[in-house]
Amino acid sequence: TSIQSIPAMILKCATGEIDWTHASEILRATVNRLNRMGKPLWTESQVSVEGLKKSYNINELFFFEEEAIKTGVVFLQRHDSLFWPEITDNESLFFHKLSIHPDYSGTNKGKTAIQLIMSYARDNGLGYVRMDCDIRPELQKFYQSNGFEYVDTRRVEPFTVTRYKQVVVK
Repeated sequence: TSIQSIPAMILKCATGEIDWTHASEILRATVNRLNRMGKPLWTESQVSVEGLKKSYNINELFFFEEEAIKTGVVFLQRHDSLFWPEITDNESLFFHKLSIHPDYSGTNKGKTAIQLIMSYARDNGLGYVRMDCDIRPELQKFYQSNGFEYVDTRRVEPFTVTRYKQVVVK
């Protein structure tokens, strides 16, 4: 009898300029998959290297890795004046563009990614993780099933988003 081990997923901060390209490739693969399914989410320009650099800093870029393979991406921020302008207490971690590459999706990787984000927030002494997502029942169900509490739905031009938060258990 052999025991098959499942590679552990880790959250790792970007280390250099090439990581913008890695992030864009993962996000483009997700965009292409969603477009093929008739469920567009982000535009090509939003997930291009230039678009990502316009919206985020390199120190906000993180990868989900398994056995040194970048299987997913997320942007983690300490402030989010666009989607959460009322939150200014430095007690929250905000995440954006959470994506597992379609080649690696499935087997609860999204759930593991959320757990890693929550651990990162806890390790950094933060009390809340907050996020926003497109108004899609499947996304809303995913985040709610992973412990996020619905906050509200609001228009943030040109988007309408649902906002969620989760208390970080210390």
